Amino acid sequence: MWSAVSSRRHTPVKIFPFGDNAEEFMLYGRVAYRFKTGVQADVDWAARAILSKAQGRLRLKFYQVYLVRCPEGSYKVKNADKTSQDTAGAAKKE
Repeated sequence: MWSAVSSRRHTPVKIFPFGDNAEEFMLYGRVAYRFKTGVQADVDWAARAILSKAQGRLRLKFYQVYLVRCPEGSYKVKNADKTSQDTAGAAKKE
């Protein structure tokens, strides 16, 4: 999967702690992919994270990301020629 990706940028939108002073969290965000072909795509992601304290500092003990393969037409891709289209192929000039 990653051999076709030239870059990706994760942007957390919301973080949900499990209670006061929690060390376990759920995260929701967007990831922007740029493929080696020049195509770009934005996709939702979620994650579960567990922190632990080591030497007085918080460390990431566990991190699991959830991505869903999107059905056609559910996200937009941006092509190198500045057009965008949904995954069903409907293109428009930006």
